[in-house]
Amino acid sequence: MPWCLGGDFNLVRFLLERSGSSTFTSATIDFSDFISGQGLIDLPLEGGTFTWSNSREVALHSRLDRFLLSSDWEEHFPNIRQRRLQRLLSDHFPILVEGGNFQRDSRSFRFENMWLKANGFVDKVRSWWESYTF
Repeated sequence: MPWCLGGDFNLVRFLLERSGSSTFTSATIDFSDFISGQGLIDLPLEGGTFTWSNSREVALHSRLDRFLLSSDWEEHFPNIRQRRLQRLLSDHFPILVEGGNFQRDSRSFRFENMWLKANGFVDKVRSWWESYTF
């Protein structure tokens, strides 16, 4: 099943993702190995390099926030991207994930209002909908 996980991982993957960083830590290596080992897709960040700043006179910047995707997620959303937005109050920049269009097969779904008049149709849809766990 396709899935996407996003958040503040409080780690960077690469030296370029932390200002002033010149050495890899074991946590950085482990984080990158985990992403690669699980076959996850780490999307490039558009709109900026870093997702966190300490906002001090001697500013530190890091990319701590990201979305990781399963490979089958990208198959369904081939135009997916993550974009950094303007920071408002937090020391983290918000990230917007844009999915583009869902890839469907060539058959399109059509709904006809007359289905609403068919005996039991609404109850059937309600039972299907309520069978899912969100």
